[in-house]
Amino acid sequence: MKILLIGYGKMGKTIEQVATDAGHQVIGYADHQHPITVEQMSEADVAIEFTQPEAAFDNILKCLRHQLPVVSGTTGWLERKPDLDRLCKDLGGTYLQASNFSIGVHLYLHIVRQASALLKAYPEYLASIDETHHTAKLDMPSGTALLVHQALATVSSRHQEWHLTNKTDSQVSGSVPITSLREEDVPGTHTLKFGGPIDQINISHIAHNRLGFATGAVRAAEWIIGRKGIFTMSDVLGIS
Repeated sequence: MKILLIGYGKMGKTIEQVATDAGHQVIGYADHQHPITVEQMSEADVAIEFTQPEAAFDNILKCLRHQLPVVSGTTGWLERKPDLDRLCKDLGGTYLQASNFSIGVHLYLHIVRQASALLKAYPEYLASIDETHHTAKLDMPSGTALLVHQALATVSSRHQEWHLTNKTDSQVSGSVPITSLREEDVPGTHTLKFGGPIDQINISHIAHNRLGFATGAVRAAEWIIGRKGIFTMSDVLGIS
C-alpha cells in the first residue's frame, strides 16, 4: 500500500512508523508548508490525514476530487461534515473520518452503550464525562468525548444534550457535563461517570501512547482501498 501522509506532526510520524513496520510505503508528505501535489495523489493508493480543523475539509476535498481514498482523524471541523458528505457522493469518492482510531476506544464505546442501557432503569445515576489530552489538542471537548456522549445518548433519553463545564459552572438540567483538561504528554483519557447519591460508577479508557491511534488508522487505510462511499471505524471493525 502506498500512502500519502497529510500532516507530519507527532501523529504523522507514528503512523509512518506503524505503516513501514507493516510493509507499506509512505510515498510523500504534505502539511501547511508543503501543499498536496497532483503527483503525490496520482502515486498514492490512499491518503491519511491528521492536520488542523481549519485545513481538514479542503485537504480531504482535494483528494476526493482526484479519486484518492482518504482516512482522516482531524477533529474540530465536523460541523462541515454534512457538506463534505454531499460532495463525496457527488464526486463518487471515498473517505473515512474517525474522531479516534483506537480499536480499544471503539470497544469502549460499545461497553458505554451496554452500560447506559443497563442504567436506564436507575435515574438516580446521572452521567458526566471527563477527558484529558495533551496541550497541543485545540478542540474542546475532544471528538472522542463527543463519541462517548453520542453512545450514551443513543440508548438514554435522559442524556440527549451536553455542555462544556469549562465554559459554565452552572448545572444544566437534562444535559451531560463534559470537563476538558489539557496537560503535557497525555495521549488521551476519557471517563464516563454515573454518579448517584451513595456511590459512583466510572468507565474509563486510557491511552498509553499514540500507537493505538496509528495502528487503527493504518488498518482503516488498508480496509478502505477498493471501496466507495463514506465510512467510519465501526465499518472497519464490524462493531455496531
